[in-house]
Amino acid sequence: MANFIKKGYQALVKEWLLTGAFAGCFLTSLLVKRLPRYTRQDAEILFILWVYLALIKGLEKGEFFKALASRLSAGRMIGLKLVLGIFGLAMFITNDAAVLIGVPLAMKLNISRKRLLVIMVALAANAGSSLTPFGNPQNLFIYWFYQLQFLDFLKAIFSLSLATGFFLFLMAVLLWKYVPVTDSLTVSFNRSNFYFLFAFLLFILVTLKILPFWVGLFILFIISILDFESLKVDYTLLLTFFFFFGFTDNLKDILHFHFKDPFHVFLGSLLASQFISNVPAALLFCDFTHYWKALLWGVNVGGFGSLFASLANLIAYRLYIRYAPNESELSFFILFHILSYLFLLLGILLYFLVC
Repeated sequence: MANFIKKGYQALVKEWLLTGAFAGCFLTSLLVKRLPRYTRQDAEILFILWVYLALIKGLEKGEFFKALASRLSAGRMIGLKLVLGIFGLAMFITNDAAVLIGVPLAMKLNISRKRLLVIMVALAANAGSSLTPFGNPQNLFIYWFYQLQFLDFLKAIFSLSLATGFFLFLMAVLLWKYVPVTDSLTVSFNRSNFYFLFAFLLFILVTLKILPFWVGLFILFIISILDFESLKVDYTLLLTFFFFFGFTDNLKDILHFHFKDPFHVFLGSLLASQFISNVPAALLFCDFTHYWKALLWGVNVGGFGSLFASLANLIAYRLYIRYAPNESELSFFILFHILSYLFLLLGILLYFLVC
């Protein structure tokens, strides 16, 4: 019995976002004395996220990303290629998935300043993912929640991704001597990846509202035929979204206010991201404002800063400690926050300049 309680407690701590979302939804439901109201839009967002997670899982199982990494690790200018490669990759496969690929590869490279490279991989994943609606969960949510057009979304956030990407490029050029890898990866390209890539590109057209929404059901059917195991995705993330939708719906009945100043939306969502991460911050603020651009900037700039600001940051930290157990965690922690808060300040400055 004690062992069961211990494992239950460890599971709750490990999935702290899900635990917090459920607690918030449950307690606010008791307060307003009703169950949350879920809309068709909520269901569509959950479905889109589910399909993307399944497609990425299928590509991972087919070792598509490992094959991509093996190409990236060949030749010279490795540090620069890795940072820019993760920056570009995160636009399409989410910042979390990009970090899961980039950090293990960085630790295998025959290159100096690996700790710094790992940190820059995390920064590059956050910077690159900010550009597209499908680059990270908060962007996908904002894009679908506010029923945005792709070009409007792109124009709104382009300057942030461009500026942060440029600074990462300069850092990578200045910090590393580019040497060839002595033990580069050799991974063949699995044929199943072609089918998953086709389905992935097709679903991007669904997300951009070029193809009808029902095509997503067809894609899900294709995935189940290609590899049913790919449907075993991170359902804790989907449940976290589900309970946050309920939590924010209940909050609307409790708080009865609306942000009237876009700067307040930007600053509030940025600060909230530092403590609860940027995905739940986006879910929390959306029901209290129509200033989607300020919210988009707030949660994407808010992904920089603290280790908790983005799940990609935590993943990078955990992977670094796993691959380098003898390295100082404190050194990583300090260096990460110095660089990450510099990018946070850059993002704040850009917001005042372009918004």
